[in-house]
Amino acid sequence: MSSGVKAQLASEVLISFCREEWAHYDGVPDRDPTQILPDDVSVTVAMNSFVSTAEKVRSVHRGLAGKCNSTLAAMPVNADLRDHHPDDLADVHELLDRACHVRGVLLAVATKVLWRKRRSLIPMLDSVVVSAYLDALGRSGLKARAEHASGAAAVGIFVMCLGNHHRSSTVITQPLFGRHVVAVWPWDQRSLPRAPGAGPR
Repeated sequence: MSSGVKAQLASEVLISFCREEWAHYDGVPDRDPTQILPDDVSVTVAMNSFVSTAEKVRSVHRGLAGKCNSTLAAMPVNADLRDHHPDDLADVHELLDRACHVRGVLLAVATKVLWRKRRSLIPMLDSVVVSAYLDALGRSGLKARAEHASGAAAVGIFVMCLGNHHRSSTVITQPLFGRHVVAVWPWDQRSLPRAPGAGPR
């Protein structure tokens, strides 16, 4: 840079970050893709979730399993976000909504658990990812909705669907060390799904 600061390429930083976590998250086998198991919850601490005590692991696991297992079991294991039109994600919305109504769970924890179950369908959506997309689109006001159980799933679907409304703008989930990272090209707001609670565009 002109200031003399040497910046590492973003891809190098991301690859280094993922290498550090691989054995503790991505590389931990999913023993049953049809139900949420205790280890699906406990490994999320490797991704900096706040489910970091024995009591929280038990509570979150029991809550997610009770609310989500039936919906999860009905979803194809090989479901892929790239194959879905935004109007065809009702089952994903239902799954996220059920998860986000568990005490101690919002988008970050929900997607860190559910990514393990449907790795090509549900990307990890923590507050950093959600904020980056919403800020870039001038939709920062939706961040507050993501912090409440009643609105979190809708915001999650909105972010997941960015650019996937028309073929000219495609969401891809790029595999990186097994984890799928949402990337969107190009930024075309005309192709976005309707934001939850948004007025006319």
